Amino acid sequence: MRTNEYSFYIVPKRGDILAKYGEQKFGEIAPIDFPIGWIAVILKYPLDFFGKLTGNYGIAIILLTLLIKILTYPLTRKSFDSMKKMQALGPKMNEIRERYKDDPKRMNMEIAEMYKREGVSPLGGCLPQLLQLPILLGLYNLFGEYFALKNAMFIPGWINDLSSPESIFTLPFEIPFLGNAVRLLPIIMLATQFFSTLATQSAQPAGADNKMKWLPYILMAVFFFILYNLPSGLVLYWTVQNILTVLQNIVVNLIRYRKFSLRM
Repeated sequence: MRTNEYSFYIVPKRGDILAKYGEQKFGEIAPIDFPIGWIAVILKYPLDFFGKLTGNYGIAIILLTLLIKILTYPLTRKSFDSMKKMQALGPKMNEIRERYKDDPKRMNMEIAEMYKREGVSPLGGCLPQLLQLPILLGLYNLFGEYFALKNAMFIPGWINDLSSPESIFTLPFEIPFLGNAVRLLPIIMLATQFFSTLATQSAQPAGADNKMKWLPYILMAVFFFILYNLPSGLVLYWTVQNILTVLQNIVVNLIRYRKFSLRM
């Protein structure tokens, strides 16, 4: 005879209330023990603040994304300036490629020397994206473990639980790697990431390697498959992050255009 055992925890959803009970610690109920779980702990405080302020953790995630975007703006601006410098070097890069097309080793040496002389780095535009990785991992850990987000609703009838994937309907068959649930939020995320990638690619130098230009689109597809079945709160964060990136690029370009017009 087969038997099943279940354990139930009946605890307050708010950590500040739970902290008043001395015997059970928050970490024992909802452990944040990921190798970089300290990031999840840091992100929990502003998320809680915005959640209490608005009464909606979906709006809290949007505000948290905006806060992270503001805090990382200096690095983003530096990255944007680096890409603009690289774009300006496009004609020189094309000239070097044409001159040394039969000598790849010499061509790479000349390009590296040009970067050094001009004070730019071909990886200068990657820093904001690399910074997002630990933040994403921290949020993944937070959305999966933090009990305040369990059954936390954003949009009734659509995103009813930010700690779980949303679904608009179920197919009678399964799609490889995705399953049979049709999720609208990851599709919206994919669209926003496409426009975000286009906005970033517009700042790439004209002479950049065409193979490298395809890399962001490959990563975009990888992100879609990875995030498709993950908590909707995490997908919401990345969607808003993409939208803010597009808006940021538009604003920065408008400011630069206005400065250029005033000089003329």
